[in-house]
Amino acid sequence: MKEYTITIDGGTSKTKVCLWNGEGQIVNVQTRNVGARDCAIQGNTTVWKRAIHQMVLLQSFK
Repeated sequence: MKEYTITIDGGTSKTKVCLWNGEGQIVNVQTRNVGARDCAIQGNTTVWKRAIHQMVLLQSFK
């Protein structure tokens, strides 16, 4: 079985999810224009959580 790691970089205005293989190489990257600033403006984290969830699901382990 292959090993993979998913990392999440949640910034102020953008969020990036990377899929890494067992050799430490990036296999896939997903980004969205949503971050901590959006949560502060809206007063909740729903939009950020939804974006992260969608990006993780899109990491299709190609």
